[in-house]
Amino acid sequence: DTSQTDTLAKQGIENQEISKKKTTVNYSQILGNNSIVFAAENHENTAIRQHLREQAGALKNIGITHFTLEFESSLNDKLALLNSGQEVDLSPEFKLFPDYELMIRAMAREGIKIVAVDINYQDHPRRNRNGRETEMFNNVAKILTDEPRAKIFSLFGTFHTVTQFNPEQVPSVRKRFLDLKIPTTSVFFHGGDRAPDKSLIFGPTKFDKQIITEGLDQQEFMLNNSDKSIPFDREADWVVHLPTRSVLK
Repeated sequence: DTSQTDTLAKQGIENQEISKKKTTVNYSQILGNNSIVFAAENHENTAIRQHLREQAGALKNIGITHFTLEFESSLNDKLALLNSGQEVDLSPEFKLFPDYELMIRAMAREGIKIVAVDINYQDHPRRNRNGRETEMFNNVAKILTDEPRAKIFSLFGTFHTVTQFNPEQVPSVRKRFLDLKIPTTSVFFHGGDRAPDKSLIFGPTKFDKQIITEGLDQQEFMLNNSDKSIPFDREADWVVHLPTRSVLK
């Protein structure tokens, strides 16, 4: 929606200098005292998985114990083998998603438990939105029930992490945790393999152009978005910008 984009941009970062606000990516700051980090991603953006693969050691060092992802929970029998350090062939499940396999193997090598939390589509062929959110919430919540001191990093598509923008009026996974007063935080990945027509939710905004104007599009950095000033995604508490592989024209 172009009009919505323009409105948000006018309210947002137009008069702010990103260079003065950006800091080095630090997942310890992002995690803070929260139990869950909800990381909002574009599934087509392979740069996100490469970045997280490189951050596996850092995530382990800050206390992340579980890494949950948006794959069918029927995969967990195989993932249990991976988590226990055994050899397991994941190629049938990840043939089309090799970047995800490389990422979760890096996490598993660090001792972070990998858990698939999505519905099994054979059991739910209609892919009901509320059913998915409920199942994903229950599966993440079970980790905290079984291990109350767990620290979870959840890599989900954006709509599973939003708390306000919700065209289907179905509470997201994160919204359900917030309603229960369970402390969470969220991070949105920007940049990377990102063409203008693949921007999430709103499309290109003045934030994108400001990054290029300041010569930051090839840098990796993070921004604290606690004041919700970044117009393209007021939902995120943090924004991690990855070096852009496709330049906004």
